[in-house]
Amino acid sequence: TKAYYLGRVYQDNKEYIKATMRNSVIVKVEVYQDNKEYIKATEAYLTALKTASPNQAPILQIYNNLALCYESQEFYLPAIKTYKESYATAEKMQDKYGILHATRGLGNVYAIQDEEEKALSYYQKALSIAQSIKDSLWENAIFCDIAKVYDDQGLYIEAKKQIDLALRYAPSNINLSPTYFWKGSILYNLEETDSAIHYLSRASTKANIYTKASIYQTLYEINKENKNYEQAILYNDTALTCYDSIQKIIHHTEINNLIKKHSIYI
Repeated sequence: TKAYYLGRVYQDNKEYIKATMRNSVIVKVEVYQDNKEYIKATEAYLTALKTASPNQAPILQIYNNLALCYESQEFYLPAIKTYKESYATAEKMQDKYGILHATRGLGNVYAIQDEEEKALSYYQKALSIAQSIKDSLWENAIFCDIAKVYDDQGLYIEAKKQIDLALRYAPSNINLSPTYFWKGSILYNLEETDSAIHYLSRASTKANIYTKASIYQTLYEINKENKNYEQAILYNDTALTCYDSIQKIIHHTEINNLIKKHSIYI
C-alpha cells in the first residue's frame, strides 16, 4: 500500500481548520462526511456553495471539505478543480491560511496519483506560505508530506532530511507518533535497523489503531529479516489483532450506514 494513505489518517489538518473556521451548516454536513456518507456530503456542500458568501471564510471550508469528499471517492479531477476554486477564492480574500490549505490539498491529490513532481511543487509552495506565517503545525505536516514523496521515490537520504525537519519544527503540544513512524520507516529503508526500531517503538506509545497496524507490520518485517523469529511472530500477531480491529470498525460503519439507509423506508 502506498505510504501516503496512512499519512492522510493523521496529517489531514482538518481539525486544525475546523478550529479556525466554524459554521453551523458545515458542522451538520460534516456528520455525513465523518460517517463516510460522501454522496450525501457532496450534495450538501454543493448546495451550501450556492448560498455561501463569496467573501467570508466559511466558503473556503466548504470548498476544501467538498474537495476531500471527491478525493475520498477517488474523483480526482473534480477534487483538483475544487481545490483550485478554493485557492482562487482565498487569493481574492487575501486569506493566507485558505491559500495554504488549498495548495497542500492539491499536493495531496497529485501524491495519491503518483504524480510526485507536481506534488512536490505544490508542497514546496505550501511550505513557503507556512514558513511566512510561522505556523509550526503546518510546517511539521508539510515536511512530512515532502518526506513521504521522497520515500516513495526511493530517495531515502533526502526523505530523512525532510522528516528530521518535520521533527525540528513540530509544536511541543502535538502527538509525534505519526512523525516517529515515518522516521522509523525511512530509517528502515536506509537499513539503519536499530534506529528504525527505536523510532517505531516510540511511535507505538500514542499511535492510533491504523498507525499501530503499520508499526507492528514493519517491526515484524525487521525481526524476520534479522532472523529474530520469536519476536517476529509476536509482532505479526499484534499487527493481525490491529487489522482485525480495523475491520470491525469498517464493518460497524457499514452496518450503521445500512441501518440508516433502510430506516428511510420504514
